[in-house]
Amino acid sequence: MIAIDLARLIQLTPKPVVDRARSCISRVLYNRVRDSDDAGFKYLEVILRSRCQDSDHSYLTVVRFDRFGVIKNPVHHPTWVRCSCPYFLYYVEVALSRHGSTSVYYSNGMYPMIRNPKLRPYMCKHLISSVNPAVHTLQQEMRAEQKKTEGLGAKIRKLPGMLKRLLRRGRDSEERPGSDII
Repeated sequence: MIAIDLARLIQLTPKPVVDRARSCISRVLYNRVRDSDDAGFKYLEVILRSRCQDSDHSYLTVVRFDRFGVIKNPVHHPTWVRCSCPYFLYYVEVALSRHGSTSVYYSNGMYPMIRNPKLRPYMCKHLISSVNPAVHTLQQEMRAEQKKTEGLGAKIRKLPGMLKRLLRRGRDSEERPGSDII
């Protein structure tokens, strides 16, 4: 199953969650390019620590960009995510796993019948705050890869503007056309 792309995950995230993400800071702990996934493609995994001003806890977030060798535009590329926060556990982990954007790791795999009964896939505030550092890390890795193989220069420069526009457009999921499909 192909994961949901990063732009779609941001669009599906409710506006209150995006607004709460403004109080969070994420720092890259490390990143690694893995040799292959199930289909035999390389992928880049960025591990971050996210901490919000309204909490004493920090949470581990993972953003994985699949098929690293063939990424043309990471914003519109399948992305796999994970967060260790309770919100991710109780609201979105099972919904995202049904769409191929995470694996059931923290929860027991039961459907969130009370918290997210329609199984809408979206990200928690820690993952939203982790998007910019993760894409920045991806850009650095793409530049390093570009030095080996040429051709991605113009697309790398466009990414920060695209992310800012997507984050500004955060709307309630009920207002989004086609949000009831997923």
